[in-house]
Amino acid sequence: MNPEKIEVGDVVNVGWPEGNVSGATVLYTPQDRGDSWRLKLSDGKILYVQQFETMLLVKKGDGK
Repeated sequence: MNPEKIEVGDVVNVGWPEGNVSGATVLYTPQDRGDSWRLKLSDGKILYVQQFETMLLVKKGDGK
């Protein structure tokens, strides 16, 4: 696990001018142009994100 990088399993907060999401777990990180972040919300819903204003690393995951 790289402490300088947001990776699968990490917990993040994501912000947009219209609002934010807190405590989401990263399921997938973009690998190519047009790809999306895949996040699992605390209620179990899956969120695909292509554009955001800020992403804050809250907690490093266990790498699984």
